[in-house]
Amino acid sequence: MSIIDRKLSWVNKISIRKLILIAYCINLSTAILFGYVLFPDENANPDNLSIGFFFIAGVLVGPFLETWLVQYTIMEYGYKWTKKYWPGFVLSIVVFSALHHYSVPYMLKTLISGTVYTSVYFVCMIRKWNGFLYTSCVHMLYNFTVLIVNYFIDA
Repeated sequence: MSIIDRKLSWVNKISIRKLILIAYCINLSTAILFGYVLFPDENANPDNLSIGFFFIAGVLVGPFLETWLVQYTIMEYGYKWTKKYWPGFVLSIVVFSALHHYSVPYMLKTLISGTVYTSVYFVCMIRKWNGFLYTSCVHMLYNFTVLIVNYFIDA
């Protein structure tokens, strides 16, 4: 067994439930760290959005669109063209962060979130799972949590 195979052996052992739970917890922890500890005065969310618009755009449509554009397209075509995972992996993370250019702290936070979503997609590619569906679900779950916190708890 090569060094790379040993380092990636967890990929073949993890269940989809654990993968989704771990990804969600990392994103939630990152949001708490960036939003309440490191940059409590930084607000990347537009204040004038209605809850209905945020739900449709941020919870339903956005995660599917971003997963399709950022993880699916970049990871799949990157691998197809280079026969390596890492170029698409890195480009996907950078593009995801660049799409969320509200502020530098928010871009740093989304750099971590992009790494999480791209990792979920990567594991799904390796395991032959539906990476588009599972990555979108993790993203939707996180964005739904943000919606609840922004509109009902932090209101």
